Amino acid sequence: MNSNMINELTPEYIQSYVGKGNQVYASMNQVAASFAAMCATVAQTYNPVFMQLEQITNAIRQAFAPYEELQSSIRAAFSTLAESVGSITYPILNLYQDDVSLEEKAEINNANEKIISEILQPDQEKNIDLTDSPIIVLSPINDRILRYLSENPSAFYKLSDENFETVMAEIYSRLGYDVTRTQSTRDGGKDIIVRKAEALGDFIYYVECKKYAPCRHIGVGIVRNLIGTVNTDRVNGGILATTSFFTRDARKFVLDNKLNFQIQMHDYSRIQKLLDTALRKEVM
Repeated sequence: MNSNMINELTPEYIQSYVGKGNQVYASMNQVAASFAAMCATVAQTYNPVFMQLEQITNAIRQAFAPYEELQSSIRAAFSTLAESVGSITYPILNLYQDDVSLEEKAEINNANEKIISEILQPDQEKNIDLTDSPIIVLSPINDRILRYLSENPSAFYKLSDENFETVMAEIYSRLGYDVTRTQSTRDGGKDIIVRKAEALGDFIYYVECKKYAPCRHIGVGIVRNLIGTVNTDRVNGGILATTSFFTRDARKFVLDNKLNFQIQMHDYSRIQKLLDTALRKEVM
């Protein structure tokens, strides 16, 4: 610090700077006081609103509390209903003709439980043996099952492969054909044999059943295999019955080779029409 600066630090000079500092400090105090007053005003204005919002939130929670309990009760009730639906389905379908004896009713009940359980149970739980005899034995229960399938077509996809063959055999039988089931381990492309006696002789058709998902279509390869079996055994023709549909190439192959009089394609839609026709014939 040089001598000139020291000479300027007179008491008057220092006093003037102290006065300016006091003025700045006083101004800051005023600003702080104003800000504190503003915060107090804001708090006084909005605190009641916040309290009301909290009260409303608590009231909503209390109002919805019983509904949460009700929701749990409803879920439990639906679980109980789902477990008991199988037991209430069988008696509804156990309808008999007037002249059915007690022994026949017992036999029908047993058949009902086996076939309906196939419709309701998952595939991995199905265990029904229908290969004891190659001949289809028709019973009154089949009429109820066919009507159920007619009213609920999607139930076709819940049938086992063997039960789908049984249903198709029943349909063809009601359409006027003599029906024979082949052993499942020896079918060789013919799950069902249908015959019809005409004045010109017996007409024999092999039926191959494919219970496929809707997205799994029947291709040319399966059609070729059936044609080979039909030609080898020298029968009149073959029928491919499926819960799915046929590819465009498969249909084109049959038409281009003029096989439409020898090979019939009974897809999901055609089977529904055949089923409705069979039920109408039964009524008539």
